Amino acid sequence: MGTDAMSLLHDATFKKLELDWSTGQLTLFLTSALHKNEVRIVGNGVTSVSLDREFPWGRSVSVNECLIESIDGTATLKLEMQSGDNVIACGMKFVVNDEAR
Repeated sequence: MGTDAMSLLHDATFKKLELDWSTGQLTLFLTSALHKNEVRIVGNGVTSVSLDREFPWGRSVSVNECLIESIDGTATLKLEMQSGDNVIACGMKFVVNDEAR
């Protein structure tokens, strides 16, 4: 993921996620803090998703950091919230779709 996508996602509002069980497609829905447009992170071939919602740093719906790493054909998405919680998913590929581009 490029630096444009990273700056777009910092302070974005995390709205929801959807998992299509039959296809393994995961979609995270966010709203950009900068342009107020919808941003989607779409993962294909998703094999695992874990998340916590415990608010160790206090309540927040804002993204602190988003990382996507690919190693040996497996991609890992880590969405760290400003609450200290994390959404972590593994799959074949993750793509950031910014409707402003």
